[in-house]
Amino acid sequence: QELPFQLSNLVDEAVDLSKTSKLKCDLLKDLTTLESGKIASKSGANYKIDVESKNLKEAGSFTLRCNFTNEKGVNYQTSSNYLVKTELTISELMFDIVQSKKVPQVYRYQVKQGQTAQEQLEANQNSFIYIKFRASLAGKPSAQITFAGVRLTSQEARLKYATSLIEALYNRDTQQYEALIDIGDPEHVLPYNGVYNLEVVIGDELAQTTIKQSIAKVSLLFRKQAPNDPPTDATNQLPSEIQHNFPPERRKPSAILTLIFLVAIGVVFLIFLGVLGKLNLNFGRFPSDSGVALKMILFLACVFAILGLLVLFWIKFNLMQTLTYLSLIHI
Repeated sequence: QELPFQLSNLVDEAVDLSKTSKLKCDLLKDLTTLESGKIASKSGANYKIDVESKNLKEAGSFTLRCNFTNEKGVNYQTSSNYLVKTELTISELMFDIVQSKKVPQVYRYQVKQGQTAQEQLEANQNSFIYIKFRASLAGKPSAQITFAGVRLTSQEARLKYATSLIEALYNRDTQQYEALIDIGDPEHVLPYNGVYNLEVVIGDELAQTTIKQSIAKVSLLFRKQAPNDPPTDATNQLPSEIQHNFPPERRKPSAILTLIFLVAIGVVFLIFLGVLGKLNLNFGRFPSDSGVALKMILFLACVFAILGLLVLFWIKFNLMQTLTYLSLIHI
């Protein structure tokens, strides 16, 4: 059998087979190598590996892993995953309706896959329906079916949501799936009279199709029905979506006004510097010692850095950025 795959490098770029060497492909399952494959055909950047079909007859997940070396001598590895599905079957399907919760020793009804019991059965609020069956994948009994369950369904639209799907559990002692429907339990069946279909549902990710088989018709007669109407789609609908009205975005000042304001501040600052120049400040007392002078210069630099940071906080930075830079200045 030919398995398609594509060679690609670490950056997921297609690789030309003609520019590769030391190409080796292995077919694996559960990290165990089954066999090595050979190139069967190619089309553009897509290739096919020839493997023995006997290794793919068993259902499961397979991996085709290829190692190759590109024209620069760099080794790469690529892999492709394949899911092989198979036939799902059901057998030894037996059931019974009793008036006690004691498991019956002998089941009175047995049907084959695809069949339905001929007679219509009856049950009430004191009844229990016991069901057991075997499930197989590719003819082999399986204890790991993804899902197995039973349910009562009605063709009446008003009773669509009156029953629940009951999971069937695997019994390792008998190697069978077993399920119980308690007619008197509202978690299983709501008390509404009618004719229901008894169904078995099994499915698996490795199965080609899901089995949904009606095995009998059961007439339910409750001594006291529910006073309300059966649940509908409206009963099971999701809560309404949460909506929030966001406030309108605040209007920003005009760019021209902002520019005029900045120019005015700059002019005032220049006037301030001019006034300082006319004060005849005495710089003679500035420390003459180089070590002290350096500390003084660093102190003044930090002061001006904080002033600059405040300006940036006003025009650009957010609070977290400002605090980050402020902590660096503090250090």
